[in-house]
Amino acid sequence: MVLDRIRDLLGNSADEERDLYRCINCGEEFERPFRECPDCGGQFVAPVEGDSHNT
Repeated sequence: MVLDRIRDLLGNSADEERDLYRCINCGEEFERPFRECPDCGGQFVAPVEGDSHNT
């Protein structure tokens, strides 16, 4: 996502507080859940386990 890359370049401190979600097919991570992965078209994006914000 373009906005995510801009935030990364600017060093937005709010990044540390975001929940992460990962596509179970390609492994790409996102800041919000999707029903279908925008990168590979996989059918499910799940919370990243072990992330302190995802309980």
